Amino acid sequence: MITVAVLLSFLAHLMVEASPSWKALDPEQTLNAFKHCLDHHLPSGSDRETYKSLWLAWKMEPNDSITHCYLRCALTGLQIYDPQENAFKSERIPVQYHAYKNVSRAQQNEVTEYQQALAAANPKTGSCVDVYNAYLPVHNRFFKVCSQLYHGIIRPLRVPQ
Repeated sequence: MITVAVLLSFLAHLMVEASPSWKALDPEQTLNAFKHCLDHHLPSGSDRETYKSLWLAWKMEPNDSITHCYLRCALTGLQIYDPQENAFKSERIPVQYHAYKNVSRAQQNEVTEYQQALAAANPKTGSCVDVYNAYLPVHNRFFKVCSQLYHGIIRPLRVPQ
């Protein structure tokens, strides 16, 4: 019985080591993530332009269910949040930084602080509102660093009217 447990543990360790490591997102991947979330979460009607202008300026307002689910979608698309694990993936931040540090203009110390803040965030149930509430303080403090790491996708987005 002990031999089986040791063997299974060893095989599990090999599978984890053999799994491909996470790769940084390129500008096209980040653009597609944002576009997807805008397409799926922008409301129709008179408020559409208000939401769009706020979100494109990285302002996670208004504090409502529409914005909550947009932010959860964006974090999932950027692979900062993993809904299957219900966890923020802070270990991916330095990978993203090192892959694009020559163009991102992000500072190493700010990236480290962002990673630490993200690691401390708790998405609780993983609902849109819980992810929003956990990430908003991190976002408000580090949105500039995040925008630098994820290719500054603020103005270039063209979203269907």
